[in-house]
Amino acid sequence: MKHQDSPPAHPRTATIRGTELGTFIGSVADLVTLPPLGRFGWVCGSEGWREVLPHLADVVVESVRRDAGVVMLRTRSRTGSARCPRCGRPSGRMHGRYERRLREAPLDGLPVVIVVLIRRFKCLAAECPTVTFAEQIPGLTRPHTRHTPALRDLLGRVAQALGSVLAIMSEAR
Repeated sequence: MKHQDSPPAHPRTATIRGTELGTFIGSVADLVTLPPLGRFGWVCGSEGWREVLPHLADVVVESVRRDAGVVMLRTRSRTGSARCPRCGRPSGRMHGRYERRLREAPLDGLPVVIVVLIRRFKCLAAECPTVTFAEQIPGLTRPHTRHTPALRDLLGRVAQALGSVLAIMSEAR
């Protein structure tokens, strides 16, 4: 009998949500349990990855791993500066940084958390009342949100469907 964890002798194609990510030997579960940028190096840089998670176009995916049944993506911004949300002036003067965790829509049935390294910048405009501000990554982060746009959309569709079911049930009474 063949051991369950041994990879197949032939390459396989990885797909998520119908999008081809690339070819590998082993299982998709093997890919997400490898150390950062192990076999996932090809996934992070491939066009297929951007099709599955298009809102990650403006970040660098530094690592992807599976911890306790959750897929964790560690990311950071591609840009070196950010614009002040009040006056719009660009600033490259960093004040600090922190990690922000965003929940993502499930991939292949697994919960996904995107850990984004967010930088705080100092506004360089003397007339601007904003002293420091946190960078926002277009299409991914908004102030005070804890979900990605994809998960917000999914939750909205579920709520709509449940509302329709409840309306039909109440009419049937």
